[in-house]
Parts: sequence; C-alpha cells; structure tokens
Amino acid sequence: MIRGAVKKAGAGLCFFFLITGAIVLLGLSALDAGTLETVLARCADPVGLERLGEDLHAAAGDLRRGLFFGGFPMGLIDAPLFTDREILHLKDCAGLVRGLLLYGLSAAAAGAAGCVFILARFRKRFFSGLAGTSIVLTGLMLLTAVWGVLDFDGLFITFHKVFFRNDLWLLDPRKHLLIQLMPTGFFSAYTGIILLRVLPVPAALLVFDIVFFLRRRHGDDIQ
Repeated sequence: MIRGAVKKAGAGLCFFFLITGAIVLLGLSALDAGTLETVLARCADPVGLERLGEDLHAAAGDLRRGLFFGGFPMGLIDAPLFTDREILHLKDCAGLVRGLLLYGLSAAAAGAAGCVFILARFRKRFFSGLAGTSIVLTGLMLLTAVWGVLDFDGLFITFHKVFFRNDLWLLDPRKHLLIQLMPTGFFSAYTGIILLRVLPVPAALLVFDIVFFLRRRHGDDIQ
C-alpha cells in the first residue's frame, strides 16, 4: 500500500512539473514584440506615449529582447527617458522572466521524461497521478482567476511582493515613464492575454478529470 502511494505521488510530481512547465512556457509566449506594442498602444497613458515619441515599435522590441536575452539598459530603454530606478526594476523583471523560462523548459522536459517512465513501468498509476495533479492545479488556477477578477489590484500587489525583494516597482506616475507606459490597465489586459494562451491546459485537464471519474464511476478498471 505504501509503495502504491509512493508511485502515485511520483506520478503526480512528474505531471506537476510537466503541466506547470507547459503553463509557464505558454504564458511567456505572450511576451512577443507585436503583443507588447499592441497592448502599450491601447493601455499606456497618453503622456507616456508622447514622451516616448514615435518609437513605440522599437521600444516594444527592445523591451522583449531585454527581458529574454540582454537585460537593461537596451536600445530605447535607457536614460534619459528612464531613470536608474526604472532600469533596476526592469533588470529585476528580466531576471524573473529568464528564471521562469529556465523553469518552464527544465520542468517540461523533466516532467515529460518522468511521465514516459511512469507510463512504461507503473502504467496503473499513470492516470490516477494525472487526475490528482490536474484537480489541484485546475483548482489553483481557478482560484487565481477569480481573485484577479474580484480584486486585480490585490493580486497585482501580492505578485510583486512575492517575486520582488525590493520596492523598485513602486513608481510615480507623475514622473516615471515606465508606469506611464504600463499602468494597471496594461497589466490587467496582459493578464487576460496570458490566460487565453494557457487556457487550453486547464480546459484539457478539466475534460480529462470528468472522463476519468465518469469511467471510474461506471466501473472501468482505471487507476
């Protein structure tokens, strides 16, 4: 019985890494230059757009490259438009993005390898492990989505307090171009875009859970 529980937990852990890795990679795929430019044009404060001038397309490209590949300052993301405080916060953001990218790639790869092993050696624990993990992750994603709908500001602040060890993200909209370009509405809109990118994952998990428990209810030999 203990060995069975260990095998089931191992299967669940493999699925956890695979699913969370896939979610992270899908979410990061939303950080492309075209989407950044579109959301900036729609949500940025007119004052910020005026200060930036006619270089929104180039700035969006510099922002994406900085987040994924280079760090800051980069291109237009430099003084005198952006203060040292803004550049330091962008460096923190770049570290977070690259950390998430590393986690997504390694977790998805390790999880996929582990799932192949579980399927080959402990086939009976494969579906039950997936079911348990999917219930937990789907529930967490649903709760997060509800939190964002009911209190986006609270979710936004909590996110920054968890992922950043300083208060550099507290910018003054009267003088800092970064917050003028990216007010709360920018992040709210981007959260919606990211949710649409990752939506296939919880949707597929929900369908699997329904089929899994319906089959068990009807006496199918599935574990």
